[in-house]
Amino acid sequence: MNVKDLPRRWPLTGRELELRATMEGLQNPAVSGIVIRGATGSGKSRLGSECLSRVRGQGVATASVVATAASQDVPLSALAPLLSPFGGSERLTQGSAPPVRLQPSLRRVQGRPSAVVLVDNFHFVDQASRDILLSLMRSGELRVIATMSDEPELPHGVWPSENTGTVLTVRTPPLDEQAVNELLGQVLSGIVEQRSSRLLHTTSRGLPLYLVELVHHAASTGSLNRESGMWRLSQEITPPARLSTLVMRQLSRITERERKILEDLALGGPEARDTFPLAAVLRLTERGLVQARQEAGRSVVALADPVHGLVLRATTPVHRARQLLLSRAERAEKHPSEERDPLLATTLWRLQANDQVPVERLERAVTQARSVADFPAAHRLAQALVQQRPDEVSYLLLGEFSFECGEHLEADAALQKAMHSGADEDIRLRSLVLRTMNLAQGMMRSDDAFTINSEVRATVTGRETKNALDANEAALWCFAGHVRNARDLIASLDQRETGELTQIMVDPPRAYVLSESGHQPTPHLWTENREPPAQLLIEGEYLTPQVVLDGTRARALAEAGDLSAAMSLAQSAYERAVSARARTVQYWPALHLGWICYLRGDIAGAKFWFATVVALSKEQSFLSGLWSGLCGQALVSAVTGDLSDAVKALSAAESLQPRQWWRPEVHTVQGWQLAAEGKLTSARTELMKGARAAEASGLEVTKSQLLFDVVRLGGIDEVHGELGRTLVGTDNPFVALRLRSAHALAQSDAIALELCAEQLAGMGALLLAAEVCTWAATLLFERGEQQSATRLGGKIHELVQGCGGQVHTPGLAPPFVRAALTNRELEIAMLAASGLANAQIAGHLDISIRTAANHLQRVYTKLGISDRRQVAEVLTSRPRRPGR
Repeated sequence: MNVKDLPRRWPLTGRELELRATMEGLQNPAVSGIVIRGATGSGKSRLGSECLSRVRGQGVATASVVATAASQDVPLSALAPLLSPFGGSERLTQGSAPPVRLQPSLRRVQGRPSAVVLVDNFHFVDQASRDILLSLMRSGELRVIATMSDEPELPHGVWPSENTGTVLTVRTPPLDEQAVNELLGQVLSGIVEQRSSRLLHTTSRGLPLYLVELVHHAASTGSLNRESGMWRLSQEITPPARLSTLVMRQLSRITERERKILEDLALGGPEARDTFPLAAVLRLTERGLVQARQEAGRSVVALADPVHGLVLRATTPVHRARQLLLSRAERAEKHPSEERDPLLATTLWRLQANDQVPVERLERAVTQARSVADFPAAHRLAQALVQQRPDEVSYLLLGEFSFECGEHLEADAALQKAMHSGADEDIRLRSLVLRTMNLAQGMMRSDDAFTINSEVRATVTGRETKNALDANEAALWCFAGHVRNARDLIASLDQRETGELTQIMVDPPRAYVLSESGHQPTPHLWTENREPPAQLLIEGEYLTPQVVLDGTRARALAEAGDLSAAMSLAQSAYERAVSARARTVQYWPALHLGWICYLRGDIAGAKFWFATVVALSKEQSFLSGLWSGLCGQALVSAVTGDLSDAVKALSAAESLQPRQWWRPEVHTVQGWQLAAEGKLTSARTELMKGARAAEASGLEVTKSQLLFDVVRLGGIDEVHGELGRTLVGTDNPFVALRLRSAHALAQSDAIALELCAEQLAGMGALLLAAEVCTWAATLLFERGEQQSATRLGGKIHELVQGCGGQVHTPGLAPPFVRAALTNRELEIAMLAASGLANAQIAGHLDISIRTAANHLQRVYTKLGISDRRQVAEVLTSRPRRPGR
């Protein structure tokens, strides 16, 4: 979408309650006026104009006027547009008001409701106009909608309480985060990344006017752009010209001393209240420019409006900004707070002011930045440290935080220097671990990662170092999808005495191996949060294993059927990564969230999270994340029937990674893409390839999923025996339930299938539940039990609606269709529905054209239809609730 396509007049989203209250007031004859109050930019005028438009549509005469600060001293300036240029002897007002006459279109006529007038900025209406308006309201000649600002520095007009009839007040509070996200989605016609939506909400304070200006400016400057269907802020928000003008106008009425206070707060953040003159702080508070609050046990003042901070940071002269930052640093160093160490903040202020900072101070600040998970700050400090002391420790720190912030080329260069600059064995180990992560995950160079790990292991002598390198190799094998190799290494490590670092490194691969082996997560394994020892942090230990481990735990919980707990844990991990602004590690929980949503059948959620992974990975050039996100998008598109999107996403993914490092799950994507084309036989063949690859790699749970997908595509006879031998006696509830569902289908047991569908729905796996319920309904149709089949049709309808109604899998073909057709006829019907001619169908299935035509004719006869268009309509029809 081009910025020119963005509407200037946005939808009135998030104002449903206020709109209803205002319209009900206008429909009440006893209400003579409505006051819409709120902060500047809260959408008062937009709400008033919407109400005016609605009553105009009901045949009511309307008009609108706008009062301004410049016109408030001019008598009748606000009311002039409503008055007739031809006066008359008839007086429509009382008291000292002059004789006036309304425009003919606004005069009250017998049998017609009173005209409604919108008076914008009523607080600026001159006294003469106000008197006349109130008189017209008393006489019933007019009904008034007045907007009034709550800003402290503006005059506050009030309605006189005598004889003015009933006046209703409607307030327009800031929009909440959910309303802002919904509004952005409507305006941008697409999904908006969670972090970006939250940042826009925070910066705008939920004020629609601010939001409109911020979005238009961000889109025009390219900082807000669309990646793979998702809108995302890729750069810092800068102040739009119109908001800058508004802010500068507000700040023009303050003194120079007060402005310096605001600049200080904009550059350095909240400051102790007693730092500034009390009188100045009180004046700024009264004007609504600053606000007092308790922070870390002390009373501080902060800017009340984030947009003021944007403008002040952009307009404060460089020399003055430097003086303010250095002054702030000196104050904090001279009077440190007992509650928190100012080292990190003061060091960053001095760097921002281009001040020289000692190496020892930079080292301590880096450690503190890591301890509070402020990765951008740590990255900035590490860059400064390398400039002053380019040794192996400095390069290790720079490599760590470059990786965390998505700067993969910078990370690789720094870590190479850390490994080859005479570093001791411990520094080499930590550098290697980070470098292999960066190579395999960020740059998709798995071969290089394995090679480097092996080369270093052959040269080191320390036992714990060799253990850590084995743990690192296990993690690399898990990342590549070869669980059997990882399992062997972990089993070997469990027989040795290992240190804390090795245990931290081996936790995520161990969790993944146990999950893929078909074991249900145990409470101890999935709730323990091990914190790295302090000395590891100081020496440069990679600080995101907890987010990675929690993402792995969430995936394991989802594979075991505890989808609700999995969703909560993965969401928590993602929130922590976002709060830390650690961009690279955000990929893991976001990817797991996409898969969890897919397992739940939450197609909209899966689309959102896979798009988040793709957008984040493109911005950070995070190739493995991009590959995974594109595969996820291709899978979801195939399941929803968006074949062109599925082909495009899978083709983009295939261009990124060497085939030898493809994980078996890619066969799931390819199989469902073929299924979306109607090629069920080919789809089952592809899924069987994936099952074989998963078996070879030790991915038992993945193998069971691939075999079950074969069943979902009509291949129960092909895999029933093998499924019966898969993960026998597993304690994984989700795997066991899928196996029971396949067994019930093979036994044509409709009652057992319905029970399995209910249990799947109870887990939250709504798509699988809908398909299993369809199997049961199909069996009932075949037996002629129409009433029971119709009852299940209602359940299927509810389950599909729970998925968002967007799914179009072969397993959801209407039960009466599945009961009427053989598997071959169903496949031919799907191929015909996809637009293939008889010759193409014959070529795909390796049958004659005549045989294909005969099969298709039998489909027509059985379904009572006559052409291909009707085949598509029947296949995509949905069961309805009983009685509809």
